[in-house]
Amino acid sequence: VDTSNAQLDLAKAQLTQAKSQLSHDLKVAFYTLLYSQKQIDLLQTIADRNKANQDLVEMNFKGGTDNKGSLLQAQATYQESVFEVDQAKRALSVAQRALSQLLGRIQLDPIEVGGDFDVPQLSDSKPDFKSLTFQTPAHLQSLAQLHLSESSYTSERGNFLPTLTADASLNRSGNSFDTLSPNWSAGLNLTFPLFTGGRDFFNLKSAEESKYGAEDNLKSTDLKTAASLESSFASFENAVENTKVQEAFLKAAETREEIGKAEYLNGLLIFQNWDQLETNLTSQQKTELSSFLSAKSAEASWELTQGKGVIP
Repeated sequence: VDTSNAQLDLAKAQLTQAKSQLSHDLKVAFYTLLYSQKQIDLLQTIADRNKANQDLVEMNFKGGTDNKGSLLQAQATYQESVFEVDQAKRALSVAQRALSQLLGRIQLDPIEVGGDFDVPQLSDSKPDFKSLTFQTPAHLQSLAQLHLSESSYTSERGNFLPTLTADASLNRSGNSFDTLSPNWSAGLNLTFPLFTGGRDFFNLKSAEESKYGAEDNLKSTDLKTAASLESSFASFENAVENTKVQEAFLKAAETREEIGKAEYLNGLLIFQNWDQLETNLTSQQKTELSSFLSAKSAEASWELTQGKGVIP
């Protein structure tokens, strides 16, 4: 009974781990596809802006207020942005296939997701990592393995004890049904395991060592799990807070680009300085979008470490 209960606990912990892993994979695949969709829109916006900037520099070049080097740089920047749009479209196809595969969809029809990057709010208090450790599938699996080894040790130890069996029987016999005479018998059988050739002794020692190993494995698993929980939560915190930092940088980059473009149009800023502001804005727009995906991926990893997820 103890062995069966331990096997059931082990299967339950493995099921919880499998659900958590699937939840993690689905969440990452979903937000990767959402990121790919939004990335295409962002890169197309950047490409349109670079095209307008190229036309502006070309006009200034023809008007004699800018040089050919500036024009070539603007043309190369626009060409690069067009390439990035095409590259993002190929990445979108890969992300669609990854999510379809997790959903078990055989048909390769394009799949589109909706929604936004709902970055969660962090609590002021830290999680109780010690308490969370004892709730993780890793701990529960190691604990079930310990119970299995303990029940195996108990069974092996029982081989040294005498075995007592009892049996009884009652029957009737005769030449006809009316003249059946009753007979009964009963007996006890006591067996002592005296000559086993050392088999039981070495089996017991093996089971004992397995039990000690399971105890040490449980301690080791709990220590590793506690460290993983704290590390995963720290990464989650960093990713969430980084989104706010990147939003602030993007706001600054947009303001600087707007001012710089106005100064360039009025001849107060040379192309090289304005181009740096444009490049910084483009880079910051990409970084902000990537930070949202990183935050959701870190959230999925934090849930996976806890053995939680969206699948009940």
